[in-house]
Amino acid sequence: MKKVLWLVAVGAVSLAGMGAFGIAGCTAQTDTSNRPSVDQLAEGLTVLEAVPAWGLNAAYRKGTNVVYLESRVGSQKPEVYRQAFPDEPPYEMDLRFVNKEGRTFYVQRGGDDFVDPDWQADIAKHARLTLTTTPADIDADWELAKEGALSAAAILPPDMKDDARHFSTFGLRPTPAQDPLLKAKAARIAQQPRPPEMDIDRGYSNFNFSGWSWFETDLASKWVVWLVAHHTATRMWDCEWNGTSCSWVLVQDACNHGTCYANMGYECYSNGGWFYNATINGETSSSTSISGGCQTPYNWNSGGYNHLCNDDSAYELWQAKNGSKGGPNYGTSGDGTHFQYYDGHHFACDCGSFSGCDGDWSVPSCP
Repeated sequence: MKKVLWLVAVGAVSLAGMGAFGIAGCTAQTDTSNRPSVDQLAEGLTVLEAVPAWGLNAAYRKGTNVVYLESRVGSQKPEVYRQAFPDEPPYEMDLRFVNKEGRTFYVQRGGDDFVDPDWQADIAKHARLTLTTTPADIDADWELAKEGALSAAAILPPDMKDDARHFSTFGLRPTPAQDPLLKAKAARIAQQPRPPEMDIDRGYSNFNFSGWSWFETDLASKWVVWLVAHHTATRMWDCEWNGTSCSWVLVQDACNHGTCYANMGYECYSNGGWFYNATINGETSSSTSISGGCQTPYNWNSGGYNHLCNDDSAYELWQAKNGSKGGPNYGTSGDGTHFQYYDGHHFACDCGSFSGCDGDWSVPSCP
């Protein structure tokens, strides 16, 4: 499998071939140290690596700013999804956008773990750094990501049409600063009572990462099988306090093995208030994060020590509620293996440990 490097002319979609280099496996990892800096890039989109069965590394420059675009092709979706939705991409796919300081501000996860294992560590590392980014910079990054996503979608070849489809879906959605629903959400969050130490610990005239965050996870669903079973996915928000409101510093779409959030109907949301020095995956300063979904094998029938998409969604909703790796459980750690939630139906990451799951083909409620 060859890596093909392209150079995209300024403001154009014409490609100048640069040859084929190296051999890329389908589990290739990200070397973030090799991202070109702003002054090494031409204006517009530069495709750095493109492999149909692997994914894309690209950069989009505008003036003195740049965002990096990445996609990774994951496992084949479970058969039930491929049969029910034959027009959708048949493979789980990860996607992310990274700003010039290396901070990921949007990431899509197709399954339970990121395809590229470096992503999780890279996201956590940069979430802990004190950077020079301001709320205005964050808004500019979202705008640039939209432009870059649509540029990539327009020039990718037919054998990367699924990558193009995911980039296009992202590029056509409004940025948080443009979206009236998100502006209303941020205004509501800003009115929520804050712990006294929020105003004692910091002078908020300067925006800072790794401070106080509000986690909020939205749930979406659609019917899958003959109107008897649902697929659900979540969108996990991290809105960090900036002194007067909060800024959307990281958004994670968890597709949970099937259709992603943007292509389904909204259900409800879950949150747990303000958390200090935490990440969207539910990590706090005293716990170790995992990549967000159940860590047991997937099984549409959720038999044995397995889970299905709605168990993933229940787990992700409780991450926002708890600010940690789980929710109610039977004395276990509440991690991606030992998790259960009963709200009239029984959702668990390991249904075998809890005498099976009852009703987890249904939509979980938001705790």
